[in-house]
Amino acid sequence: MSDRIQSEWFAATLEDALETLEEAVRLLREDPRKAQGVLEHEVTLTYAKLNYAVNTAYDGPAALETVEDDNELTAWPKCMPFALPAKDADSEPSA
Repeated sequence: MSDRIQSEWFAATLEDALETLEEAVRLLREDPRKAQGVLEHEVTLTYAKLNYAVNTAYDGPAALETVEDDNELTAWPKCMPFALPAKDADSEPSA
């Protein structure tokens, strides 16, 4: 893995995700009844494309040849938390 982000590649993959998100918004505004389909298809695809952008940011297109399982390319990036830890209901917020 490279120690620097391949900025041209990263920008291109982010633009691909952006196009999918823009299509989701367009479909939803065009017909709000399509919300379920947009959620299940376009939003899911947007997440996959964002994950792909992050997971290939350092290696660029070479990442396609270095991973054992193609699903790793679109999986949630290991460098990012999925959710923040739940706060204890009894605890006071820190100042």
